[in-house]
Amino acid sequence: MGSPGTILNALESCKKLERLFIHSASNDVAVEAGPVISLMRACSNLTVLYLFIAPTPLVTCRAIKKHVENTFKAQRPPLSIQIHNSLPVMERQSVALCNKGDPDRSWPNYPSIHYRQMVALSPQVCVPTGFPDFN
Repeated sequence: MGSPGTILNALESCKKLERLFIHSASNDVAVEAGPVISLMRACSNLTVLYLFIAPTPLVTCRAIKKHVENTFKAQRPPLSIQIHNSLPVMERQSVALCNKGDPDRSWPNYPSIHYRQMVALSPQVCVPTGFPDFN
């Protein structure tokens, strides 16, 4: 994927963006707070933001999430944000949704409809076809 910051900056021109899910590989660059905050400011309709950027330290993920929630939750009450360094696998997902005692494994106030629409049902927005090396 390259730099998440570059992609987030490019998405700022999508003013009507409402939901965004990005999952990166472990060889990508860690996400930083600046591009995330900038995207949230530029896209006032953005209420679902799920970023799973592997090389980002968990402490950084939590700090960015808290900053975004503190800054934008009052203006966007339905805001659902997850910033993490790994995408929970499907087998752990149901456990994580119910495990409120462990902040690393629970997603409080998690609207699972977004996860199902964007991940579990595998939307066909960008489907690699004809790329033998794509796995």
